[in-house]
Amino acid sequence: MSFAWRGSDRGMKGLSMQTLSTVALGGLALIFAIVSLLGFLAPGILLDPLGIIFDSPAGAAEMRSVYGGFFGTGAILFGLGSAREGLRRMALIGATMLLFAFSLGRLLTGRGAVAGQYDRRGAGLSFLSRSSSRDFAIDCSIRFGGKMSDVLAIDPWVNLSMLGGQAPPEWLLRVKEDYFKAGDDFLRELSPDELIRQMDAAGVEKAILSVSLQAPQASVLECVKRDPDRFFLAVVCDPTAHMKTCWALEDLVAEQPVVMARVVPFMHDLPPNHRDYYPL
Repeated sequence: MSFAWRGSDRGMKGLSMQTLSTVALGGLALIFAIVSLLGFLAPGILLDPLGIIFDSPAGAAEMRSVYGGFFGTGAILFGLGSAREGLRRMALIGATMLLFAFSLGRLLTGRGAVAGQYDRRGAGLSFLSRSSSRDFAIDCSIRFGGKMSDVLAIDPWVNLSMLGGQAPPEWLLRVKEDYFKAGDDFLRELSPDELIRQMDAAGVEKAILSVSLQAPQASVLECVKRDPDRFFLAVVCDPTAHMKTCWALEDLVAEQPVVMARVVPFMHDLPPNHRDYYPL
């Protein structure tokens, strides 16, 4: 009786381990399948809490390939391991290695990776892919081992306010919808605090903010006044006003930290070599 009991006990333990591994692999398969579906269909749900912003086609494709394809492959592997005893051992080894590598990566990137915020001197990865012409000059800022280049980025074209309180012109709507395939966030005005957070995350040390010469936006001027070591102005000029534009530009330069006069040819329907540009 004693021998039979011990044998039965070992059999129960073996059955319990087998059941546990089957349930664990099945649970992992379900979780990975959900993440994969969200990665393909709505990756923003997964990445917004991490502070990873991507609205450009390239950024969306990259995230779908990682979160959709990678987790989908894991779901298939774990599902097969749960259903077929011959594949269970391989699936368990794969799950263990995958979870270990994932946990190690999180530990190496530090707590900032969870919150989506990074110290410019720390280790981490920030991926930003924004949906307007205020896109940062670098979409990926990668730091290894807490080290980063001494030369940080300067973004020469940041639109804090896309509209300046005005209704969007038709050409801007066409750019938003036809070229960038963007949503309403494309035209949203950024607050200074939000802009600084995103610059810090991307490793952007200084930014040149666009401002209208005819009607300088108060929010842009206030941002420069608030943090003059990080923000400077690029004045958007109308070359068709000729010397009036030059005089207005001189007045603004005397009062504000202007470092650039900007002319956008398509906004005036003039080729870059047109004589209207000569005074500027």
